[in-house]
Amino acid sequence: AVGSLVGQLCKRKGAKVVGIAGSPAKCTYLKSELGYDCVINYKTQDVAKELAAFAPDGISGYFDNVGGDVTDAVLLNARNNCKIAICGSISEYDNKEWAGQKKWNMILMRRISIKGFIGFDHMDEMAEAKAELAMLASEGKIRYSEDIREGLETYPATVRLLMSGHNTGKLILKI
Repeated sequence: AVGSLVGQLCKRKGAKVVGIAGSPAKCTYLKSELGYDCVINYKTQDVAKELAAFAPDGISGYFDNVGGDVTDAVLLNARNNCKIAICGSISEYDNKEWAGQKKWNMILMRRISIKGFIGFDHMDEMAEAKAELAMLASEGKIRYSEDIREGLETYPATVRLLMSGHNTGKLILKI
């Protein structure tokens, strides 16, 4: 859900946006509903090859909430001085041993700037951001999807759903 919002905000600023998702339904949503320029299914497509085909001059920016092989594919296709914001690495959360990035050397070779992004670091801007996003949503300029599950007893199944990526949109547990 965060990535789909970031992509829409980037589109509003004129960027060409690539969405990377793990199901045909999510890919269709990103392309048809949100207007992404390119969509890649990381489970059925070679992400590095698809990125190279779509952006032969390289990727100039990347919002990373996945990590792992997808991020390695982006690092391989990064343009010099690419900027990367990292807000998560869900591909690693369930692993017993954190594998990390294999293409770390590309950060040096392409002079990539990487910054961790945690929402709590921006609490002083939260009210303004919420107001702006609410306005954009009410005007139909951004869209969002929610997957709402109910009841505390569904907590284990809801967490498994989050980690498996089988939900669409912001996964919410209503208690």
